[in-house]
Amino acid sequence: MSSPVRFVTGSALLALATGCVTTDLAPEVPTIIDAQSVVIPLDGIGGTGKRDPLHEYYNSVLHLLQDAVLERNPTRLRELCNLHDRKSAPDWARMQIQRFRVMARVLDAELFVEERAALALRAEASPALGEVVPLRFEVPAVAPLGVRLQPGGTSRARFHLELDVTDYDCLGGRVTRSFSDILSPPESAELGADSIVVPFDVDAIAPEGVRRVLAVKVHWLPGGVEVDGETYPNRRVECVHREFELFPRGIEKVREQPWRTFVNALRSGETKHLDHVYLSTRFLPEERKRAAAEMLIARVRLGDRVQARACMAALAELTGAPISVDDRLGWLRWWSRQQQSR
Repeated sequence: MSSPVRFVTGSALLALATGCVTTDLAPEVPTIIDAQSVVIPLDGIGGTGKRDPLHEYYNSVLHLLQDAVLERNPTRLRELCNLHDRKSAPDWARMQIQRFRVMARVLDAELFVEERAALALRAEASPALGEVVPLRFEVPAVAPLGVRLQPGGTSRARFHLELDVTDYDCLGGRVTRSFSDILSPPESAELGADSIVVPFDVDAIAPEGVRRVLAVKVHWLPGGVEVDGETYPNRRVECVHREFELFPRGIEKVREQPWRTFVNALRSGETKHLDHVYLSTRFLPEERKRAAAEMLIARVRLGDRVQARACMAALAELTGAPISVDDRLGWLRWWSRQQQSR
């Protein structure tokens, strides 16, 4: 396996220092152009010649085949090819039908990657907030498809990674930073027959909160695949989207005893423990949530400005209610409605 690709670069870290939201970093490849429709020439060879009924018939067949490609329906495409690939067909039509048969295999490959691709941690334990996150993008081996990805050349396979790093603090603040990069398979591989694994690391990024959500998307970019020694176009495919949640070191103690942590942190009344109030709400069992909400509402009503805001942020995390973290009156009215509905 090749060494992991470093995902967040020095340029990205420079972007972090300039503001809470950044634009995507440009990948070190030519501008990415979204896939155009796959077009196989219709209307015979060059579209000229006498328009006899057989010609018109197969011209309409080719349009049906093109529609099946645009619909990304390889089953329908094969059915049409089998139905209309006859000895009586003109040579130009049979040649195009054979190309459509190959396109059915390319569609199989696109759908296979879309359904089977995955993102996973390359570590048994989840990294702590602010640490390097080792990940891998993988497409498993299931059954040969006869479609190969190439790591180089003009038709090289490329996967576009989009990463959103969102940090949440105990006062309801949120900071999102975005990055992108390009990955390629380390070597030639046949989809379905070979297991494709592309490791990469998300560098350590200084925390701006107490909880982080890494949202990672991977798209297979337009390019080419190899089928029977020839190159055919593939289109942009959304492969996988997964989120990873990161917490500070020592979160295991909070996870093991969330209620005790919540009560002790809230009763201490100290600002330095407000992080624990917020974090413990992530792990409270269902039967404790109403009691926790009641304790938080008491601090919203009587606590100082910082305590009240932290408790409103914890309430938002606990309940999912769409109320601002600085709307005391809104939360008190919400609690009144909850009491009336009991």
